[in-house]
Amino acid sequence: MDERELLMLQVLDVMERENFEISEMCTSGGACFDIFARRNVLLLLLKVLKNIDSLSTGQAREISSIGNMLCASPLIVGEKTRNSPMESGVVYGRHSIPAVTLDTFEDVLLEGALPLIFAARGGYYVRIDGRRLGEIRRRKGISLGDAAENIGVSRRSVQNYENKDTAMTLKTATRLEEFLDESLARPINLFFIPKMGDFEGELQGEFERYSLKTLMELGFEVYPIKKAPFNAFTKEGGEVMITKLTKTSPSGVQKSAKIIKSISDTTGTQAFFVMDAHTKFKENIHGIPAIKKEELEKIEDSGELIEVIKSRKSRAI
Repeated sequence: MDERELLMLQVLDVMERENFEISEMCTSGGACFDIFARRNVLLLLLKVLKNIDSLSTGQAREISSIGNMLCASPLIVGEKTRNSPMESGVVYGRHSIPAVTLDTFEDVLLEGALPLIFAARGGYYVRIDGRRLGEIRRRKGISLGDAAENIGVSRRSVQNYENKDTAMTLKTATRLEEFLDESLARPINLFFIPKMGDFEGELQGEFERYSLKTLMELGFEVYPIKKAPFNAFTKEGGEVMITKLTKTSPSGVQKSAKIIKSISDTTGTQAFFVMDAHTKFKENIHGIPAIKKEELEKIEDSGELIEVIKSRKSRAI
């Protein structure tokens, strides 16, 4: 077992102890995420990495897109950045996705202790409650000049701290809290829905391109995904469906169906196959409805396809 596998097992152990529903692990090479995990309304989209710098820009874009589509909060759990160990209690960021250590991850989930410090170029920083800072300073009769002198910054900096969402170094924040004898640092929200990332364009392969084009012609919005166990999101109105395009026979798609069913169950999202198989066709594979390419060509509109998918959902084998 390598170090990343061990870290993955430790992450799973934390979530199991906290009663998370956990999807099957995505084991395909280059996948942008490892698992989904849900507890009540919180849905996490997790990537576990030994070195968080190994996350590529393309992976990050697709993590953001998947998180946006499924209302999931992306999070990286790692151990080091570049050649240095990550610090517990500190939030790192890679391509706008937060990254924390296992200890921090455990503290957040088990104790609800959100971190206060984030790493950025030049060191460690915090964001403070500027309005509260101003109220405390005025209540205690401390001038801008006195505050600036005692924490080693300019009067303009103190004004910015009070009036703007300005980050300050950890050293300055510590001096400020000690001078005022008050806690001012704002906890960092790790659980947010990301903005939509840029999709990388059409999938490779004539069957894949044709299938997605057909879905679009039926009235769906279609968003290709390259670095996941599925190939696209198919969206109509407010409903998002996980879409897997496959030329593999039903007997050869069992493993893929198991993973997609697990993701579908964990995220509460419908999933379906579009198949171009030349062997015996099955309308439902491990609880995932399937439709042949030839059937797709005869469907009139998005509503009809949704009805077909719903009717086949109950025909599990």
